[in-house]
Amino acid sequence: MLLKRTKHILCLLIIFLSDTAFCYADGNPIDIKILGVSVKTIAERITQFLLSVVGGIALFLLIASGIYYITSAGNPDLQQKAKKMLFSVLTGLVIVLMSYAILATVDKLLTK
Repeated sequence: MLLKRTKHILCLLIIFLSDTAFCYADGNPIDIKILGVSVKTIAERITQFLLSVVGGIALFLLIASGIYYITSAGNPDLQQKAKKMLFSVLTGLVIVLMSYAILATVDKLLTK
């Protein structure tokens, strides 16, 4: 059930984020609107919201990993766990930022 919902959400995100890939007719982009708002505007708002949520979560997890490291009191197992958590958070943040950079680049190339 969860996998099915995830597939649906992923498909909707792909549709919203790939709105700039539609064909151009007579040199004018096709403007698709949902409830009076263009799909591109909706996709930009969703992207900004998701980036702010991911940034908040990453900040919280960075602080938590620092607290775990400080409170480990020299215990090598807890220090290793805190380092692993820090590495995971930074890796996830880099992946999210790189994917945003790729999307922004593709959007600029397609909407010239």
